[in-house]
Amino acid sequence: VITYTYQVVNTGAVSVTNITATDDRLGAISLVSTTLEILESTSGVLTYTVVQGDLPGPLTNTATTTGTSSVSGTVVASDTATVSLSERLRLALTIVPNTNSAAVSETITNTYTVVNNGDVSLSGVTVIDTQLGAVTLDKTTLAPGESASGTKSYTIQSGDETAGVVSFVADGSGTSSPTGNTATRQASALVTVQSSNLLTDTVYLPVILRNN
Repeated sequence: VITYTYQVVNTGAVSVTNITATDDRLGAISLVSTTLEILESTSGVLTYTVVQGDLPGPLTNTATTTGTSSVSGTVVASDTATVSLSERLRLALTIVPNTNSAAVSETITNTYTVVNNGDVSLSGVTVIDTQLGAVTLDKTTLAPGESASGTKSYTIQSGDETAGVVSFVADGSGTSSPTGNTATRQASALVTVQSSNLLTDTVYLPVILRNN
């Protein structure tokens, strides 16, 4: 929210009456006083809530005030203010495997969820697992607060048993609809690989030789 404060000052040599003020974007400004003696001032306030359509900005407002002078008739003055705008790009990404551990030949299914935690819509949202490739999401355009998800599966290989874990890393990205700027986020998850080695107990039986 932007708060605009407007001040009108009588810098002339006579009093001014019937003073009004208008913002070219926000409309009429309610002033404290509409009559000013020499060097007196009055003021008013308007507020404006920035919306996505205002980006990338800036916002430029021009205020115009008019009044009546007993000497010169109508007097007019104006001033302009410019406000720069910025966006908050925030992307959240999680990887949730369906299990914390798995054995060779078992299949892991990862669920990838990306959330737009920023204040502008994101388009072209993607999630790519560095090992498994692109994730098919249920939507690729996210308004603020919206989320998208998709799944990828992986079957544990014999070589994974040596490492003991399988690591999944994914990169999420989306493009700001108003500005074209990019939001990114990376996430990771680990799954423990169960060992297939079995411990074997050896039983020794005594052998007794007898001479008859």
